Amino acid sequence: KSFKGPVVDAPRIVAAHLSPDSDTLFIDAAVTFSLGGRVRQSVTHEVWTLSSSGSILSINQTFNSFDGKRTITEVYSKE
Repeated sequence: KSFKGPVVDAPRIVAAHLSPDSDTLFIDAAVTFSLGGRVRQSVTHEVWTLSSSGSILSINQTFNSFDGKRTITEVYSKE
């Protein structure tokens, strides 16, 4: 499902869905805003994966904006 929600007066659209095995969550978000009189858009793609044992959560995020592209990977383990 997708939903719309503003971020500091900027429209944001977010959509998420699960993999067929329900072990991976895919999240896509886009924010459109005005900066210096120009319309800009930031797009984020996230992939959240839970290990088969359920003890490790990996989050991969790719963020595209007018500043360029960045990729972040986070890994959390259950103690």
